[in-house]
Amino acid sequence: MKFSSARSHARSRLPLIAMLALTASMGIAGCENDGGAGPAGPDGGDTGQTGPTGPTGPADVPISLGGDVRDVGTGSTLTAQQIADIGTLVASIDSAAITGNKPVIEITVKTDKGGAVLGLAATTLRLGVAKLVPAAGGFPSRWQSYINRSGTPSIPTPVLTNAVQANTESGVAAGWQELGAGRYRYTSAVDLSAVTTPITVTYEPSLTHRISVAIDLTGSARALAPDNPFMDFVPDGGAVSSKLIAATEKCASCHVRFGEHGGPRRSTEFCAVCHNPATIDPDSGESVDFAYMAHSIHRGDNRSLPFVVYGFNGTLFDAGEVTYPQPISFCETCHVKSASMPQGDDWKSNPNAAACGGCHDAGLNKTGPSITTGLYTYTYTHSSTLLPPGFTPADGTCAGCHQANGVAGDSLASHQKDPDRKAIENGSLFTYKVLSVDNAVAGQSPKVTFQILGTDGQPMNVKAITTGRLRLDFAWSTADIHNVADVAGDKYQASRGEATVIDLIANMASVVDNGNGTYSYTLAQALPAGFDDATLGTGLMVVLEGRRVMPDGSEAYPESAFAFGGGAPASSSSTRPSARPATSGLHCTAAVGPATRSSAPSATTPVSAARSARTLSVRWPWVPSSTTCMRATSCRLVRSPTRRALLDAPAATWTARLTRPEPVRCPSRSMRGRR
Repeated sequence: MKFSSARSHARSRLPLIAMLALTASMGIAGCENDGGAGPAGPDGGDTGQTGPTGPTGPADVPISLGGDVRDVGTGSTLTAQQIADIGTLVASIDSAAITGNKPVIEITVKTDKGGAVLGLAATTLRLGVAKLVPAAGGFPSRWQSYINRSGTPSIPTPVLTNAVQANTESGVAAGWQELGAGRYRYTSAVDLSAVTTPITVTYEPSLTHRISVAIDLTGSARALAPDNPFMDFVPDGGAVSSKLIAATEKCASCHVRFGEHGGPRRSTEFCAVCHNPATIDPDSGESVDFAYMAHSIHRGDNRSLPFVVYGFNGTLFDAGEVTYPQPISFCETCHVKSASMPQGDDWKSNPNAAACGGCHDAGLNKTGPSITTGLYTYTYTHSSTLLPPGFTPADGTCAGCHQANGVAGDSLASHQKDPDRKAIENGSLFTYKVLSVDNAVAGQSPKVTFQILGTDGQPMNVKAITTGRLRLDFAWSTADIHNVADVAGDKYQASRGEATVIDLIANMASVVDNGNGTYSYTLAQALPAGFDDATLGTGLMVVLEGRRVMPDGSEAYPESAFAFGGGAPASSSSTRPSARPATSGLHCTAAVGPATRSSAPSATTPVSAARSARTLSVRWPWVPSSTTCMRATSCRLVRSPTRRALLDAPAATWTARLTRPEPVRCPSRSMRGRR
């Protein structure tokens, strides 16, 4: 409460005294019934001064600066500018409970600038509800959705006439309540204690339950869909169990951001509510359980049979053309135990036929699905010569053999035996360096000085290398010889050339031992006039690459080293200095992936971080519609207008670009021998 000042108190006394006097005179007059009217009372006091004008109320804050978005509805009336200003919606579940056997949640929806999203329609909500069935009988725990439907075929010759499919609830107005400031309460229409169709799902309040939400707007606004919030809880208040296997962030390292089923399904925790073992595609008869499906898709054309499912309206999804940019045996790429993913390494100790069979599908057998549970029953027939022919143990017993002290050994150790994986891990034991490139000017023969550090970190005797492969690649751009994409017009497509490749093992006599752990090679060919044609790329690029052979006969794929330099003389009296290696000990890794020739690569490691880590990763963006992969054996670090050694320049001035992009057949059954 605010109190007025002493001055304002004094000012208010005069009217009060006048009123009291008037009241007193009226009282006295009332006793004199037969008296005449009394004299007029004194005038009131002077009117007080007008107070200062109050502050103006706050003006509407623009959406782009964190202002609220009003009357959102289904999103259909949002303008293109509003959608751009919103950026992305951010949703959170503030509370979740089961009240009267129905899920009740409170959520907050804001813009990514912090503004409240107001007037959101109930129909934009997609609610998933599932319980976590505990592990039993050798089988891992699994999610079972309470909301299901009977999926009917969409093609003329389906494998199944119908199948159980998990689903989500579309919000209904009767259960929707706006609380203000972007907060909403929703009471589900689903009674968890009465779920009987298409299968019976018993409500078990003592088990862990998951509620997850998607916000699905319409039209162009659909792109605003937030990452899906979720909450795991036990309705009767017991301890929560978890099943957190693969982090959405791991998926995003390749997929950048999910946009499945049109956009609003963006998080693995939401996907798992529907993509559980009881969800089957009737057209193909395939399970779309998350583990089995994800493994099958990423195995791609390496499966004995391609993974094929049908979506809405009979849309065919054939994973037989999918490729994976590294050996499939690197399970840790997606599955790593952490505080947020406590079951991230369950694959090491809890194998089962379905999850492992997504990759190793040749021996997978299945019967069903059950008309009462919607589940398949799996077994796996082993083909190892160490086992009896047709050996097919019961599912749920896999961990008896696949463990550290078991007959089949630890799962991680088994995957580490994969030759492709081993070659990459062995490669990290070696370091290739291009130290300098001299005489990289037109009319002269460039001289490359290089070094290879061995498994002990010491310089190797290059002259003693007789196995594996060791090469120097020289590339430049002219109207006659080039291998750099002419994105502007591809005007030299008809006469596209290739790099000049020198087999150093076959030409070891020309390799000079400098006596200090470094070696040099001088290209016999002189660089032609105009080799630094700026329309196709400037100067000479040199790459040191090749595979090593380990003492046990396995291969090693070290990262290639590269340098740039050279060009036409700057003037008649001076020449451009010798190339300074773009790495200075920093290695640049470049991915192979689906892309178009014109798509721009992007750096995935900040250059400032790369300085200390000595590694800069660059990748092509994911282009789902493309079936062509681009190969880039290296990337260059560019500082406009001139190139300088990375460590000599501020990080902010550098950009990374993949070099030597060429369309190639996407990697398929093996990466061996590709280096």
